[in-house]
Amino acid sequence: MDPSRTRWFRLALVLALALLPVAALAKGPEIFPLAQVKKGQKGYGLTVFEGTQPERFEFEVIGVLRQFMPKMDIILVTSKDPKILEKGFARGMSGSPLYLDGKVACAFSYGFPFTKGGNIGGCTPIEYMIAESKRPVRGPEYTAMAANAEVAGCRKITLNTNGNRLTERTIPGLLDCGLDRLIISCDAHTKETYERIRVGGRFERLQAGAHLVLETMARRGLARPLLEMQFSVFDENAHEVEAFRRFWLGRGAVVKVRPKVFWSGTVPGGSHRVTTGGGREPCLWAMDTMAIHWNGNIVMCAVDCDGKYVGGNVQASSLKEVWNGPLRWIRELHVQRRYKELPQVCRECPDWAVKRALAFFPNERVRADYEAYIRLGRTFRPDHGAPQDLAEHLTVEDSATPAEPGSEG
Repeated sequence: MDPSRTRWFRLALVLALALLPVAALAKGPEIFPLAQVKKGQKGYGLTVFEGTQPERFEFEVIGVLRQFMPKMDIILVTSKDPKILEKGFARGMSGSPLYLDGKVACAFSYGFPFTKGGNIGGCTPIEYMIAESKRPVRGPEYTAMAANAEVAGCRKITLNTNGNRLTERTIPGLLDCGLDRLIISCDAHTKETYERIRVGGRFERLQAGAHLVLETMARRGLARPLLEMQFSVFDENAHEVEAFRRFWLGRGAVVKVRPKVFWSGTVPGGSHRVTTGGGREPCLWAMDTMAIHWNGNIVMCAVDCDGKYVGGNVQASSLKEVWNGPLRWIRELHVQRRYKELPQVCRECPDWAVKRALAFFPNERVRADYEAYIRLGRTFRPDHGAPQDLAEHLTVEDSATPAEPGSEG
């Protein structure tokens, strides 16, 4: 299957599931089978017409168009809903879930503007999307993405993987595609703990793949990509941190230990308390990251997984415009330590302390290389103090900053 089609399926599935009620997510969404879809059936969909709040619209099934794409049918729908009649089925609706008999039937995929009023659309059956989402992204796809990013001038190209598909066949492409950093997320030192946390993963396969990467890099004399073995702390694995650290340092890898993340209030717990007073520091998530969501919305940091604060959209603005515009004032508030004036999602998030994960290094050469990489493109001052000229330190052109704090324990 075409990689671009695969990526769309996955993004659309994320949206369709994100709009489901919490109760449905807890037990898994009920699926309306494609085989039962008939002309004349009526249902409803959820999409965002304005702002960020999903709204309901009504639709009727026209029929099923067979073999619209190789080995894929689509469901044709029409709508007399005033919201659709006003604007038609728009491209921005891609991924919006449609329901028949209260069950997820499909996700909006195609608008046909040449039809009268533009109120005929095509939807991808949810069964296809779920099946495709379970197919892992394979070597030729992510290596091509990394190579394209390098050609486009991107810096700090990183791939985060679970390591279960690192083999003699896939590793050469990874090492030659322009990656600066390869993160293997392990989260455990023993098979028992690993299989409890990473359900469906293969501990032996991960271990063999990581060792093969290290051996291949050593044989070829490669310093890049930086290989980082990552351990995210949970209640179930906290007792294995030290053994994990010693094991991988002894094999020449960088080790990162990530404290519990609160995910801007989405996940209970977290390692730190919420505070807007003394002891809080400017958040490196807000100062160093932004994320692009399924619908093109640009949110202020990587842990705002629900998109609670939107700074712009890639269909309307460039990343640089959003970074130096709507998101800039967030960074200014952090630098000036005006935490009480932050948007609620940021003000009440304790993850400002978690971005400073502990990094451990096997030797000083690797430490120096890693710190040089981390400094590249950073946008905050070493002391996090309020700079004399904010414009100098808060725009995308600035690149002078420190590495993430590290320790050799």
